[in-house]
Amino acid sequence: MKISTTVTLLALIALTMLPGCASLPQANPMRRAKPAETKQTYAGRKQDALKAFEKQRDAAQVQAAINHWQRGDSQKSVAMLTAIIDRSPSDVNARLRLAEVLTSQEDFLAAEKQLRECLVHAPESAEIHHVLGMLISEFPGREHEAQQHLRRAAELDPQNELYVANAK
Repeated sequence: MKISTTVTLLALIALTMLPGCASLPQANPMRRAKPAETKQTYAGRKQDALKAFEKQRDAAQVQAAINHWQRGDSQKSVAMLTAIIDRSPSDVNARLRLAEVLTSQEDFLAAEKQLRECLVHAPESAEIHHVLGMLISEFPGREHEAQQHLRRAAELDPQNELYVANAK
């Protein structure tokens, strides 16, 4: 490499390190983090990893509960799903699956309660509105309320032919 090229490259590198240069972020990437910043960052990462683990664990346990139900052990399924909900009350998937199991056991009021709790946590879920609408449609005198949920499901997911058909 020629000396003039080397000098030019060094000059360009030096210019990019000047304050206010748009080619570098404002914070100096070479600065070492202070111990307090490192602890916060580590604690934040640790908390994020724990949340991700818990979410994956709950999803795996919901699947295991579904497997028990499919094999005919609905009591075990209900127990597992209830434990997940006790640990993670906002777990909509566990509540929705519990409602399905309860419906299969003809415990319609408990299933409706779970579905309504799902709507608290996921009010824009087409699936929940649809399942709730279908459940309520079985109760005499509640057809209007059922239609509202079925229409809402079709509005939220107009590509779903089943939701659209049931909303009519």
